[in-house]
Amino acid sequence: MRTDKSDSHAVSDARRQWIAVAGFLASLLVHVLSVIDVASPLGRVTWWLHGGIFVIWIPAMIMSQRLTRNVTRADQSGAILRGCPSWTPTALGALFALRSRELRSNSAADDRLSQEQSACGTV
Repeated sequence: MRTDKSDSHAVSDARRQWIAVAGFLASLLVHVLSVIDVASPLGRVTWWLHGGIFVIWIPAMIMSQRLTRNVTRADQSGAILRGCPSWTPTALGALFALRSRELRSNSAADDRLSQEQSACGTV
């Protein structure tokens, strides 16, 4: 039985999509738990998620350059999101808000820690 190359590419693409979904969900879990000040259940493996950004970001930057090649700067975000579902800008905004909240939460925790250390004379 001979398999068609397009079938093997479809399986490969589906596998990549599920790996991306799993990485996104793991990252989302870690970020949400960070906001509510709960330790990650992934432990030290959590740091592996940082490498995943390069797997996604580098191809995304290459594609964004191709999509915005002949587009004015004002229209670039629309060109980049062309072909994406209509809910994509809302989802990106929610992710940005979560990350901003996490950064503020971590900054406040660092401030409290440094105040506690200076009050104890450990700094």
